[in-house]
Amino acid sequence: MRRRPALAVLCTFTTLALLATAWGISDVLHWRAAVLRCEPWVPIDTAAVWFTGFPAVAALPLLRLTRSARAHRWMLAGALVLFIAVPQVTVGVVSQPAEAAGYRGLETLTLVPPGAVTLHTPACPDRRP
Repeated sequence: MRRRPALAVLCTFTTLALLATAWGISDVLHWRAAVLRCEPWVPIDTAAVWFTGFPAVAALPLLRLTRSARAHRWMLAGALVLFIAVPQVTVGVVSQPAEAAGYRGLETLTLVPPGAVTLHTPACPDRRP
């Protein structure tokens, strides 16, 4: 594939990855706000947590900066680490306040396999009606 069409494909995937990232971040912020409000049921879809790692895909157009195979290996390795590490941190952003609030169901909050989890029955002593 020639350089210009390849760059166009990478930029298209970058745009889609950034849109998916925004979607994942909005879901995570919604869940965190629900936990902080101590809502009785907080449904979580961990597939959206994986979207927060999509900036790794958005970094792929940086491959055009060099033609070095060694540099490409390092860039792809860094993107893979970013893709795996960011969702792990994101789970902590939701699970730490949920654990502090006494939610049940945290043991089922995992990234693999992605799926739906419902946190329930918080033990928030300072919850106001």
